[in-house]
Amino acid sequence: MSEDDDFPPARGEGLDDEHQAWLDKALAAGRALVARYTGSKGGGDLPTLAALDQTYDAWRAAPAGERESVRALVDGLGALLGAHLVNIDGFTWLVVKDDEGADVAVYGSAAEMLVYPFMYVRTHHEADQPLDAHEMVRDVERRWKDLNEELGGDL
Repeated sequence: MSEDDDFPPARGEGLDDEHQAWLDKALAAGRALVARYTGSKGGGDLPTLAALDQTYDAWRAAPAGERESVRALVDGLGALLGAHLVNIDGFTWLVVKDDEGADVAVYGSAAEMLVYPFMYVRTHHEADQPLDAHEMVRDVERRWKDLNEELGGDL
């Protein structure tokens, strides 16, 4: 993938080894956050969207000196939220590069739909808003379905 590629820069390509290793670490950290803030055992399964919301709310309610960094929250919950999105047919992880750097996003290749789960968590934190992970995933599914209908059911 070169810096001169057109947007999206890695059409249909997965993550490179460096970004995959980072994502794997973020997923494990996210599971640890969920286990800590919900009391669940964690394990290898993908936590529910409700567990992501519960973790986010409990993190926000914890005293600042007793909780993980904002970066840990964004990376961990963003990775888990993205993992839910890649469970939608046609979506995959992708590295998106622009003039400001690179972001890991979720990409629906058939309709060139990009979703930034890390940015979603970060902006909700910065705006002091509830995460509402279930609504976010439901919204992406709705938009994906609408695009599929517009394109004649080929997604």
